[in-house]
Amino acid sequence: MFVAWSRLLRTMVRGVKDDPEFRALAGAVGSLLAVGTVFYALSQDWSLVDSFYFSVTTLTTVGFGDLAPEGDGAKLATVAYELSGVGLLVLFLSQLSQRGVRERKQKRGRRSESA
Repeated sequence: MFVAWSRLLRTMVRGVKDDPEFRALAGAVGSLLAVGTVFYALSQDWSLVDSFYFSVTTLTTVGFGDLAPEGDGAKLATVAYELSGVGLLVLFLSQLSQRGVRERKQKRGRRSESA
């Protein structure tokens, strides 16, 4: 399990370092999570950890239901957050997985050439 997370992190770091489009996408996802975290911390009086947790579970569509925004304004803001964020997160994760597959194929190709 540690190896998989390590590979994923390396792929993400290389993507941010080497690819301006991937960097912009990662920045957009990070900004969206930061905005959501701050919004829920301020509007719902949740801790930063709870606010970040809610933002991630909302955008990944996991939605455990243990936290829920109260008030019509916060609920409507959550709908807008979901509609804008889910697609962006899916695009980011798709690009990340494609990069990982490409890097593994390139690594295997280099190994077979040297053998």
